[in-house]
Amino acid sequence: MDVNNVAEFVVQCQHHAKITDKFQNVRDKVDLYSSVYQVVESNGLQKIKKEDEQNLKEAKNQINTLS
Repeated sequence: MDVNNVAEFVVQCQHHAKITDKFQNVRDKVDLYSSVYQVVESNGLQKIKKEDEQNLKEAKNQINTLS
């Protein structure tokens, strides 16, 4: 998207900062869930459902794409 004036640039920078902040929060949650899954599974506490494994894998792939 092209920026035509300073006001548009400032608005886009504000949106970018907000998106970056929210994205980092989501990334942190996915990393935490991944760590919890690893601990649970490695200690034999419970088997992680295939659906949950697939969802985590897809979330990680999407995060890598967005990064």
